[in-house]
Amino acid sequence: MNTRRLTVLISTGLLALVALAGCAVPGLGQSAGTSSNSTAPAPPPPTALPTLPSGDYAFIRNGDIWARTGGAPPHAITQLHLSATGATWGPLIWSPDHTLLAFVLRAPPLAPGYPPLVPATTAVQPAQYTGSLFTVALADGKLSLIAGDVPLLGQHVAWYTDSANAQHLVFTHAGTVAQVQPGGTTTTPESIAGLQSVWEIAARGTTLFYSTIQRINSSGTGTAELHAIDLTTQKDRLIASLGAATPPPSLCNGVLCLPDTTTPYVPYPWSVSSDGSVIAYQTASALATPHPAPKATATATPAPTTPYHFYLLSGGSTTPEPIFTGLTALAAAEANFRLAVAPNGQYVALALAQPIDAPYGPFLQATTAGSAAQDLATQGTLASGTPAWSPTSQGFSLTAIPAASGVQTPAIQTYLTSGVSAPQEQNATALVWGQ
Repeated sequence: MNTRRLTVLISTGLLALVALAGCAVPGLGQSAGTSSNSTAPAPPPPTALPTLPSGDYAFIRNGDIWARTGGAPPHAITQLHLSATGATWGPLIWSPDHTLLAFVLRAPPLAPGYPPLVPATTAVQPAQYTGSLFTVALADGKLSLIAGDVPLLGQHVAWYTDSANAQHLVFTHAGTVAQVQPGGTTTTPESIAGLQSVWEIAARGTTLFYSTIQRINSSGTGTAELHAIDLTTQKDRLIASLGAATPPPSLCNGVLCLPDTTTPYVPYPWSVSSDGSVIAYQTASALATPHPAPKATATATPAPTTPYHFYLLSGGSTTPEPIFTGLTALAAAEANFRLAVAPNGQYVALALAQPIDAPYGPFLQATTAGSAAQDLATQGTLASGTPAWSPTSQGFSLTAIPAASGVQTPAIQTYLTSGVSAPQEQNATALVWGQ
């Protein structure tokens, strides 16, 4: 896998050539014996760009957080000017009232994390990387430090609003889950009892969805599961068993201990619709009987085989249905995916967590029965990351770079459910829509 960055250069000569091509120059473009009064065929009209979703969104540009709010042009929220090589950003998470963004950042000394940049560490799994959790006010760019040693890889920060309309910020820390009210009555993080060995989280209403490692054996390996807990009643329920995994490392003297390198922790992607009724997830292996098998007939078409196993639960059903079947197999090191269910629960998007050397997806599938996956790959474009859905479920955005050698500049590409895509922001990464 190659790391790509971006720089776009347009030569003055090329601009001049384009301008020249658009002008009527006597004697050019005419064959011998052709009257100068002859009219060339009119060029075809330019293809109109699709209408992009509207709404608030935030992204990273030149080492700072930028945001578009209320329909105004995007502007810088922070003035950090962090270098691309010295900073690692976690996802930007909008507060319910769109006044704050929460994010995890590793950029010593401003935002320490694990592993430290000096001295250099070796054999560290990406899942072990941590940073400092901040909130930033969109009105004035004020930064507030919330906690340290919060994981960077995946979804480890969420917001929810309680019955009193108070905003709570929830985050994972060394396998536990804590919550705080930025600017409210509880400004010191408090642990949520009973949650251990937790990986990713997502809040829907007052329900916290989370992946966890359970039934750990003597060799340190357990079973990854997807759960949901009601934060008001503390009632917990199992949604799905995902596969074998190693629990996150524990804290040692303020930094994370190295896990057992023979059984590295492998996260399984999952996602939930805005109302929590549609859930998509990946498992390590195919389910024995995901749904009733169709009756065999002489003209029956064999089901497509797939190296990856994604399933969907919707409408209160307890019977998972397979989705994204028949994908092309990738090398094991490249096959890291991210899922995202549209806010309205009618679509699921799938993308690679990191770009590879050739276009691969993203993919889109409707949640209605009998729907097939669509490959939205664009020739010459490498798109990756967690699909960020617009609040209207019109489309989702990903970080994209040209599939070309050399240093490349990232941009945001938005993929619409109609099957077309268009640029959303240039020189930008990690766009997240406000819901």
